[in-house]
Amino acid sequence: YFIYDGLPAWSGANRPGVDAAATFDPALLEKIPPYHLIADANDVTTSQYSTSAENRRFWGTLVYDNVVYDHIEYKIRGEFSTYQSGKNKWRFYFNRTRNLEARDNYGKKYREPWDELTLNACASPWAAVNRGMSGLDEALSYRTYQLAGMASPNTNYLHLRIIDEDAESTPGDQYRGDLWGLYLAVEQPDGSFLDERGLPDGNVYKIENGGAGTPDKKHQGKDQTTATTDWTTFTNQSASTNTEAWWRENLDLEAYFTFRTLNRALGNVDLRDGWNHYFYHSSNPDGSPGKWVPVPWDLDMMYICLRHQGGTIRQRNSLNIPALNIEFKNRAREILDLMLSDPSTTGGQIGQLLDEYA
Repeated sequence: YFIYDGLPAWSGANRPGVDAAATFDPALLEKIPPYHLIADANDVTTSQYSTSAENRRFWGTLVYDNVVYDHIEYKIRGEFSTYQSGKNKWRFYFNRTRNLEARDNYGKKYREPWDELTLNACASPWAAVNRGMSGLDEALSYRTYQLAGMASPNTNYLHLRIIDEDAESTPGDQYRGDLWGLYLAVEQPDGSFLDERGLPDGNVYKIENGGAGTPDKKHQGKDQTTATTDWTTFTNQSASTNTEAWWRENLDLEAYFTFRTLNRALGNVDLRDGWNHYFYHSSNPDGSPGKWVPVPWDLDMMYICLRHQGGTIRQRNSLNIPALNIEFKNRAREILDLMLSDPSTTGGQIGQLLDEYA
C-alpha cells in the first residue's frame, strides 16, 4: 500500500537566480496524472545518466491510479537519442498478470492493459527547434495517423514523480525533489496493441539497423512463422518494382498510401529504410498470413521543412505501378481535402486537433 497526502506546490524559474520564480499550485499539477516511482537514488542516477547502464534494468515500485505495482523493472530507452538532451526516455516492465491499467487523457481506461510503459520525455532530442512543444510533435502526429484510419499508437500525458530521498522538495533548488516533469506515454505496438483495436493476430516487427531492416519481433502471431523469414522475404521483394498483383496481395495499400501522405504532411523527416517504423503482418480469416501494414513510430522529428533522411521506405516502389500511383494520389487528395485544408477562420480539422492537445 502507499500513503500519500497529496501533491505539493512547485516553484521554478527559467533562469534560477535571474528570473523570478513562478509557483504552480497542486490544483494545476493534478490536471496531469502523477505516476510515482519509488526507487533507490543511486539506481535512478545510474540508469538515467551512466552510458554503461543503457541496457540494464533496475528494480522499483510504480504507483498510479491508486494501484501499487511492486517489484517492477525500469531502464532508460532509446536508440541514438539517449543522453542527448538531459531529460531521457524511460521504459517500465510489469509482471505477468499485473499489467498496467492505463488511462487516456480524458481518464478513460484503455481496453487492454499494458505489460510495458514507454515514456517519451517531450524533449525533442534531435530537433531543438521543437523544444518547448511539450510533446505536441509526437502526440498530435500519432493521433493524426489514427484519424486517417491507421493502426497508430495511443498516447497520454502524465507527470513523473520519483521518490528516492526523504524530502519531496528542496526550497531554493527547483531541480531537486520528486517532480521530474511532463512525459508522454506511447503505446507499444505488440499483442495488446492488436487486441485494443480488434485486429487479427499476426507478427509485429520493429524495423531497425538500416538497409533492408533487421526485424525486432515484438509479438508472435500464433499461426505465423516463429522465424523472421516473412519479413526478410517481403522487404527484399519490396526493393524492386514487382507486379501490381504482388503489391495488392502483400501490402495494405490504403494504409501505406495514408502513411506516405501523412509523413509528407507532418514532416516526418527521420523516416527511412530500416528505421523509425513498425510493420504488422496481418492474418487472413483462415489463419494464413495476410498483408503487411505499416505502423508509425519514433515521431520526435516532425514539422520540419528541411531534408534530413529520405522520409520514405522502400515500399514506395509500389508507386512505380501506374494504377497504384493514381490510387495514391487520390488518397493524398482525399486527406488534403478532409483533414489538411483550413479555409475557415477556426483553423479547420488540424486547428481543432491542435486546440484539443494544447
